[in-house]
Amino acid sequence: MNDEQLEHWLDRLAGGDQEAMEEIYRMTRRKVYGTVAVLVSNKEDVNDIVSEIYCQLWRALPGYDRSRPFHFWLNGIVIRQVSSLAPSALETIPSDRQNFPSERRAACGNTG
Repeated sequence: MNDEQLEHWLDRLAGGDQEAMEEIYRMTRRKVYGTVAVLVSNKEDVNDIVSEIYCQLWRALPGYDRSRPFHFWLNGIVIRQVSSLAPSALETIPSDRQNFPSERRAACGNTG
């Protein structure tokens, strides 16, 4: 996704352009679906959560600080929605590197 293209569509969305919402969805859906699918154990919930994420994006857009990266802002929405709609999903995320599989610890520079 090109940031310049995204800015164009964000401008249009801020002006109420429904086509812009569809384009932003098209540009971000793979990452959003992928993130939700990894976090949520009940795969039947993924579509509902993703739908709510895009509704929240629409509602929250007026408060989005355009000086900050859009992807970080969108990821915040993703995490809040997963936490709200599937709270047990976030409990399965390791809280420290020691809980990672050994190959992941090695990639982080920690073999112990």
